[in-house]
Amino acid sequence: MWHHSIQHPEMMKNSESVDLLASSGARVCLHGDVHEVNREHYRYWHKDRIEVVGAGSFGSSAKGRPESMPQLYNLLEVKRDHSSIRVHTRRRLKPEGPWDGFHEWDNPDGDGRVPYYDIELT
Repeated sequence: MWHHSIQHPEMMKNSESVDLLASSGARVCLHGDVHEVNREHYRYWHKDRIEVVGAGSFGSSAKGRPESMPQLYNLLEVKRDHSSIRVHTRRRLKPEGPWDGFHEWDNPDGDGRVPYYDIELT
């Protein structure tokens, strides 16, 4: 886990440490800084790819986020056997409003959108 996104090279110029993590078997990295939805792969073409989970914009004011981006955060639910992680995405549309699910992801069952996605680790 670190602050700057590895997906924005202008912010994190040296990614050698991430390459070392990938070659050592790390499968997931978490970052902050980018105040928007961020789910991507680092080295997506390689067997040692890493899932990238952005922290969202939990405490960012409206001027610190891209236009129309709500406040966001993720809650990670790790399976007891460490075979997968479910990333629950949450949003708040108004500064003092309630938090609810951010239905941004295709439903694995094929019907609509859900407020989570799964990362398989095995």
